[in-house]
Amino acid sequence: MSILEKLLSVPKLRSTVGRMIEDAKIADDERRRNGRYPYFQPVMIQMKDSPELYSAFTRDVSLTGIGLLHWMPIQPQMISVMGKLMDGTNVRVAVKIAWCVPCGEGWYISGGRFTDVENF
Repeated sequence: MSILEKLLSVPKLRSTVGRMIEDAKIADDERRRNGRYPYFQPVMIQMKDSPELYSAFTRDVSLTGIGLLHWMPIQPQMISVMGKLMDGTNVRVAVKIAWCVPCGEGWYISGGRFTDVENF
């Protein structure tokens, strides 16, 4: 019996892994339905009316919005998201944050809609 077969022979482990796979399928279905694409890139974010910049990461992107991963909560508001495309082009987009939830020790995920391209 292989190590994988031994691990999956444990009912609780098999059940838990099965639930994780189902969650992944649901997330993938949602991504396809909304035209989302995985897009993990470092970015800087700036809150409206604040000069401070904060490090964050993109999670996914669609024609209408973006998912972010960051270390601080963000209330629903307008923010700027600044980053670089793969060809080195600087981009800055205005995003209206719609939601933000904790996702682990000190980390948050959020989602927002694009509203404009800003000068950079």
